[in-house]
Amino acid sequence: MRNSHIFFRFSIPFILTLIFLRLTLFFFPNANVYFLGQNIHHFYTGTFFLLLTLPFLIFNFLPKTKKIALILTGIFVAVILDEFVYLIFTKGTDQSYFTFTSFYGMIFFAIFILIYYLLLSKFSS
Repeated sequence: MRNSHIFFRFSIPFILTLIFLRLTLFFFPNANVYFLGQNIHHFYTGTFFLLLTLPFLIFNFLPKTKKIALILTGIFVAVILDEFVYLIFTKGTDQSYFTFTSFYGMIFFAIFILIYYLLLSKFSS
C-alpha cells in the first residue's frame, strides 16, 4: 500500500471523528457515560480500543485487515485527542469542554498530528 493511501486511510476517519464528537457533545453537552459510578471519558475508551487495534498494524495480517485497522486507528486517535487538552488543561467539567483552551487545543494537536504523520509518510520507504 502506498504511503499516501495509508495517510488518507488514517486522516479522513480522524478528521470526521473529531467533527462528529464535537457536534455530538455540542448538541448533548451533558452526555456522560458512567461505569461502576465512575465517569468514563472517551479519552479512556479510545485508548483501550487503540490498544486492541495496534496488533493488526504491527503484525503481518491480511492487507484488508491492515486497511481496516488504519481506519480504526484514525478513529481511536481522534477519540483520544479530542479530550487530551480538555483533561490536562481544564477543570474537566462538562462546561470546560467548550472552552477556548479545550477547543483550540484540540485543533492545534490535530493539525500537529496530521503534519507529523504526513511528514513521516513522505520520509518512510
